[in-house]
Amino acid sequence: MGAGLVISVDNGTGAVGPIAALQARGIDVIVTDHHGTSEEPVAEAFAVLNPRLPDAGYPDRELAGVGMAFKLACAVAESFTRGRKQGEEMAGFLRDALAYVAIGTVADVAPMRGENRVMVSHGLRALTASPDPGIKALLDIAGVRRRDASPEDISFRIAPLINAAGRVGHAKEAVDLFLAPGLSEAQERAAKLGVRNGQRREVEKGITQKVMELAEAQGDKPAVVLGGDDWHQGVLGIVASRLVDKTGKPAVLIGFPTEAQQAAGASDPSRAKNGRGSARAPAGWHLRDCLAACAEYLEAYGGHAAAAGMEIQKDRFPAFQQALWAHLDSLEREVQPIATDGGASLKELEPRALQRMEQLGPFGQGNRRPVFAPGPVQMAGPPAGDFRGRDLRRRGAADGVVLPARWPRQAERFEEIRRIDQPVRIAYSPRLNTHGDEGPIQLILHHLEVAD
Repeated sequence: MGAGLVISVDNGTGAVGPIAALQARGIDVIVTDHHGTSEEPVAEAFAVLNPRLPDAGYPDRELAGVGMAFKLACAVAESFTRGRKQGEEMAGFLRDALAYVAIGTVADVAPMRGENRVMVSHGLRALTASPDPGIKALLDIAGVRRRDASPEDISFRIAPLINAAGRVGHAKEAVDLFLAPGLSEAQERAAKLGVRNGQRREVEKGITQKVMELAEAQGDKPAVVLGGDDWHQGVLGIVASRLVDKTGKPAVLIGFPTEAQQAAGASDPSRAKNGRGSARAPAGWHLRDCLAACAEYLEAYGGHAAAAGMEIQKDRFPAFQQALWAHLDSLEREVQPIATDGGASLKELEPRALQRMEQLGPFGQGNRRPVFAPGPVQMAGPPAGDFRGRDLRRRGAADGVVLPARWPRQAERFEEIRRIDQPVRIAYSPRLNTHGDEGPIQLILHHLEVAD
């Protein structure tokens, strides 16, 4: 392309070899990243912008990768104005760009504290008011165009559409959406992402069924560690998350390429046969540290406490599997009880109080929505599944108040919950019900057990 400068986003701190190769060709590299480096060497780029580096000196170490890119954009804007604050045109551009910062920060499950929280708060407003045709079309197909977007909308509606392109198509399709010159082109490209998301669900469904069977056959291991031929690598992270929800254990899934896929990746024959995978873990484990303990079996790895990725040669997989199990057996998981913020009864819930509580948001990782534990609650009416069949819905009654309740990802407990006819103890987060079809307030359940 003739480029003289490469800027990375959300990666590159440890890319010693590739960055040295670029610099040897006279190409400068600026790294924007937020991943921890542990004992790994730091690439000698022209500049490495990473708040987690020991000598970074930046006050917020938790800034998301997209936030780092935004900070660089802000600094470039100031440099163009010779030290003055940005002109109105550039300031307007940066305000609009906060829509992307909100999407990237929430989708990356970054801690919703400090600068991340501030930028997501502004970014959600920018998202709703965005003039960008790509964002407008994306919100339309996600079903959130006609209302204010929330972090949950990004997590469960918007981000999956964007990610579907890279999972079962090519990530460039999502880029093309955001570069659309007009609304009609954007709508066509957004519709394609909707098709991709449907394809992703079908692929995911098939692999999930197979993986669940294999996981059950593994028995009482400390983690589910599985590899398979021709498992679509783009959906393994989602399937691993399903396994964590079902088993409560870390899950590592690796897909090994077929011969045709190996041929397609022959531009780097030394890596074409390698399997690539994703790992997810519940609270109390640190996946990246666990992979570091088994690094001798891996070609590459990286990630965070709850999510990670890796590359491995097929003949080393059995040894890696045993090593990871042994390492996890040697650790004590820090099991945290469900922490609650008080014992609010159902009769204390009213819309104005919940509107005030929303000012503590945006909620997310590191700034969870408040959780309450009232006295015994009676389940009322029959349970039901949601429209995708993953969540369980029922009503809770106490103190003369009956409110709808939703228990995410617990649909498989339908029969168990249906048979409960005595009072239960719950931990819940109250939410304003924006759809209003069951009243203004809804309970999101985190825990349910029969009361003593």
